[in-house]
Amino acid sequence: MRGFGGKRDAIFASAKINTKEQHRKTAMLKAALIDQANKELREHPCYLEGMQIEDARMEKHFLVMYSNAVLMSGVDLNALNDFSTAFGNKYTLIG
Repeated sequence: MRGFGGKRDAIFASAKINTKEQHRKTAMLKAALIDQANKELREHPCYLEGMQIEDARMEKHFLVMYSNAVLMSGVDLNALNDFSTAFGNKYTLIG
């Protein structure tokens, strides 16, 4: 996890895509993927009021999601990482 110089508060990335698993992922356009990520984040045990995914992109085989969550006080980073890994295993970004 790393800061992203003012443009976004922070980012987190999913696990590397396994080629065999890639065909089982749901491909989504950016807006739909961000909406789905925020929906699932609100339902996840790590969620704290105000957390949200703000942007997403693919970097090679990684789904990278930008969020304000990493810098929030009291956030469980292990649980947040579990969320991002599970989400990245189900969805991929297209377009």
